Amino acid sequence: MKNAIKEYIELTDDEKKELWENATFVFDTNVFFNLYRYSKKTRDVLIDAMAELKDRIWMPYHVAYEFMRKRPEIIYESARRYSNLEDEILRPCKEKLRIKDDDSDFNLLQRYVHKWIEQHKSNNLLVETTSNDPILAKILELFDGKTGASYTVDELEKIKKEGSDRYKKKIPPGFKDANKSTSENDNNTYGDLIIWKQIMDYAKLNNKNVIFVTHDQKDDWWNILHGKTLGPLEELKKEFSLNTNMQFNMYTMDSFVSRYQTATDSKVDTSIINEVKSYTHTPLGAFALVREFGEYASLLGNTLRADDLPELNEAIEFVKAKKARREMELESIAHKYYNKTKPGSVQKIEKNLKDNIRQDETILYELTRRRNLLAHGFFSEPN
Repeated sequence: MKNAIKEYIELTDDEKKELWENATFVFDTNVFFNLYRYSKKTRDVLIDAMAELKDRIWMPYHVAYEFMRKRPEIIYESARRYSNLEDEILRPCKEKLRIKDDDSDFNLLQRYVHKWIEQHKSNNLLVETTSNDPILAKILELFDGKTGASYTVDELEKIKKEGSDRYKKKIPPGFKDANKSTSENDNNTYGDLIIWKQIMDYAKLNNKNVIFVTHDQKDDWWNILHGKTLGPLEELKKEFSLNTNMQFNMYTMDSFVSRYQTATDSKVDTSIINEVKSYTHTPLGAFALVREFGEYASLLGNTLRADDLPELNEAIEFVKAKKARREMELESIAHKYYNKTKPGSVQKIEKNLKDNIRQDETILYELTRRRNLLAHGFFSEPN
């Protein structure tokens, strides 16, 4: 019975340990993108982990292709985060406290914020231009001779046809990308499926178990029950086993760091795990939260079109206004219950307001980032 339904049986701790010690590690494209976004200490830990595992790492060609094709945009986006940060920090202070630009206290705050941002940028922003990229240099070194070959045009066309049928039947992985708009020569829609096929080809050819590490949290990869991620989908484990006769497991990036810490008996700062976890749903995954804004949901899709700019500006103002109203409600509660115990119902309202404000901030960040990309001529789809 066990062999007949083995894809439904979760690995024991001993089995996970054994797999960790002998499997080949494959990292999704989003793992490499986030190396440009992380703080220095987090980036260093992850690169050290890859180096520690260098004899058992491998990169599908399509991961290399996606990484190199989108790397310039990721570098630009990472550097751009600092461009308007000073104003974004100081403007709310000026507005709420009604401070003028020539106020001496405000000038002191301005100098402090400017110095802090410049120091943070100096410490953490490693790459600002595509021509001077030590992250790329390290990746090229680590994966030298450990990258798969590309599929032929005919092979890609065959996978796309298969993918079209799989997506209609909700067969993982990748069906969540079925609505991605792509150009004629772009494999964006079927990227996950192509990577999956290349991983299975590698495992079968080399008789290797595989551990796949990804930031992707979509349910076309993961078995998610009541918000808890239980492990890779049973369909994936079964297909992998049938095609390769080998074992397959997956880790989110934060669970990978935790497991790496245990396996190497090293101490990883909790802040590193928290930072990695904060990127699990970014840059686009968490922004499904924007559904409450109706037509604005499409602005956080996977394409970036020049004619989205007016709607992006409108959406930004809409979310700002909603956030401001919630902040006013919070201030009103704080004033009303100053030095008083808040009833449980009020505490619940307060918590909901704070949660919603955090969501607003997350959505605002992404809307603003996309607007800035468009303003500087970066599109992901022809105009």
